[in-house]
Amino acid sequence: MRTQKISISFFLALAVLWSCQLVAQNPYSRDFNMPLSKPNETGTLKVDLHMGGVTVEGYSGKEVLITMISQPDEDGEEDSDRSKEGLKRIPNSSMDFEIAEENNVVYIKGSHKGRTDFKVKVPRQFSLDLSTHHDGEVKVTDVTGEIEVDAHHGGMELINVGGTVVADTHHGDITVSFSSIKSGVPMAFSTYHGDVDITFPGNTNATMKMKSDKGDIYTDFDLTANRPETRLENTGDNPKKIEISSWIYSNIGNGGPEFMFTTHHGDIILRKK
Repeated sequence: MRTQKISISFFLALAVLWSCQLVAQNPYSRDFNMPLSKPNETGTLKVDLHMGGVTVEGYSGKEVLITMISQPDEDGEEDSDRSKEGLKRIPNSSMDFEIAEENNVVYIKGSHKGRTDFKVKVPRQFSLDLSTHHDGEVKVTDVTGEIEVDAHHGGMELINVGGTVVADTHHGDITVSFSSIKSGVPMAFSTYHGDVDITFPGNTNATMKMKSDKGDIYTDFDLTANRPETRLENTGDNPKKIEISSWIYSNIGNGGPEFMFTTHHGDIILRKK
């Protein structure tokens, strides 16, 4: 019995690692239950996906529950009979992914060959660091903690989240609905092609920094926007307009940490809950 306890302690102290090689023509699904090294402390989920999306849901348990759904890369199958210098192409549909836990941090790394989606359940008090690159939507519900999301080609929807959020994408909308926020901490929401739609608790105190190059700003908060400052610089017969700042600033509540919102092609919508 003593040997078994030492063995379990040693096992929990190490990273729990799965590396799976999959060969399939149809979607492949597998479930994993990942125990935490310190189940009574707040953990962190870190996800890095090359192609695919991630859905994270908070629940009342103390483990991280993971469902992986992989779809082999089918690009080029229609050209499988094409030869290269007389050699026939053999379709390569293998995939690999990694799931690991170390010191209360759970790591998920997706395959570079084919689409891999993940559905994850985490304790409701948990921090998230989520990154997707291609065709990767991000959805989060019922989680409170430090949340960072980077979805390069995909939108994100964060519903009933608490704590702090830093969200960035290039192609996609950003939608966030806060149940609560951590006071005194700055946040940022940025996209290039898409809307930024954020719902805050009515008692939020913050300084809003906003910029929409080709869109509008809407809100039901009681605020007065400070417009950009400009000046004219005379250069011969053609005065040159110099814009000092293209940002719009405004306080909600009593003011406070800076919340930044920016989009190039889209609107900014700030809602009061």
